[in-house]
Amino acid sequence: MIPFLRYASRAFAVVALSTLAGAATLLGVPHSAAAVPFTGGNILVSTGDKVFELTRTGEVVQAIPVYPYSPFPFGGTDMVVDRDGKLQILNTAQNPPTLATYDPVAQTWKQRTVPGTQPADVYNEIATLDRYLFVPIRLYGSVWPRYFVVRIDITDDSSERFPLTDQPSDIDIGLDGLLYLLLTDPVYLNQTVDVEDPATMTNVRRFFNYAPANYYHLAANAQGEFFATKLGTLSHLAANGTVLESITVNVPSGWLQDVEVSRDGAVVVGTSGTGTIFLTDESLDPPTPLVVPGTVGPYGINAIFVAFVPCKDGDSDCDDVTDAEEAALGTDPANRDSDGDGLVDGEEVNIYHSDPLETDTDGDGLSDDGEVRVSHTDPTKTDTDGDGLSDPDEINTFHTDPLRADTDGDGLDDGEEVVAHTDPFKPDTDGDGLTDGQEVHDVHSNPVLADSDGDGLSTWRRCSMASRP
Repeated sequence: MIPFLRYASRAFAVVALSTLAGAATLLGVPHSAAAVPFTGGNILVSTGDKVFELTRTGEVVQAIPVYPYSPFPFGGTDMVVDRDGKLQILNTAQNPPTLATYDPVAQTWKQRTVPGTQPADVYNEIATLDRYLFVPIRLYGSVWPRYFVVRIDITDDSSERFPLTDQPSDIDIGLDGLLYLLLTDPVYLNQTVDVEDPATMTNVRRFFNYAPANYYHLAANAQGEFFATKLGTLSHLAANGTVLESITVNVPSGWLQDVEVSRDGAVVVGTSGTGTIFLTDESLDPPTPLVVPGTVGPYGINAIFVAFVPCKDGDSDCDDVTDAEEAALGTDPANRDSDGDGLVDGEEVNIYHSDPLETDTDGDGLSDDGEVRVSHTDPTKTDTDGDGLSDPDEINTFHTDPLRADTDGDGLDDGEEVVAHTDPFKPDTDGDGLTDGQEVHDVHSNPVLADSDGDGLSTWRRCSMASRP
């Protein structure tokens, strides 16, 4: 499959941009203003205008608006997480194509034209290793060599070009540290897999994959074996290209696309037209579908490009807590979620500071996962907003806002309203013209009786008359 191309010709420019973090929700998915770094081993999915971070059970950790964004009917563009934990996303929907860097802690974007690519077509693929990004391009005209890999140094945006023998269909840094290039002859459609040393860009090995194989994407594991997609088929191939095993994945109204492998053996596959990605492992166990939020475009919901957030060194289960740290904590180094509460150990330890061995850290009856993902309350506090009502009482009994001490803004905290038997959703429970807070704190009248002393005058009327000269 030939990747989408876009002309790149303008001069280099850098613009600092703030992400759209002020929105309270995004397609029904909370987007907190609090900075959240990516968690190792989680899955990133590019749908075009957004990048979603998902746990391996499919829960949305965060939704990041891609900015700037131009509508691209075929879905998102490729992305990687670099050595500094920043998202590098190739945006070929822009003209000229841009390389945008997202800092998940500062929640800022830095955008620039893809260095070293002018004038050329930029393929919709990107890979990273250490301080380098790798982007394939095609030069215009009848020049030869025509195809190149551009190696970009993220420390200074300097770049070098390295020639290729054929048109690049995919590029990947394998878990063995080598650069894998899936090359397709544009005339005969024969394919070559070139394996290069990314430091010297010299060939390590090469093998041929004759038509009609035509794989779309590939990803290599630590042994140099790799996984490749074609239509509805996911294949596991030996380091010499021999097919070891293939499975068929049912993708209604679409087909398999990008594939990535994690150091702990997980394999994730993107799709086009379905809004679903698939999670399996290197043994190609039956894939688990994970639904990605999104809007239906002319070609359905696209989740073409996927990536794993890189695991820490010495982290066997890719939960963003090293094995040594897990030994000290008492968590399970072979289980990403030791207490089974839906939060990865790394999220509990590094982000939310909840107990990775307790499903309900604050003992308020709400699971840590439910507090973080659903109610957005603090899993370490029984009363997040400090209004005197516990989080579960606000959510399940009184239905007040557990993040706002005074739900109706009348000057009485929700807990005070419960004691006073006032309505926490009505600023003036008895309708006498005075807010509940004024009646309780200022006038000291009954906030549930419009005529507190039974003289036929409302409390507000009596107060008004008393204030006249």
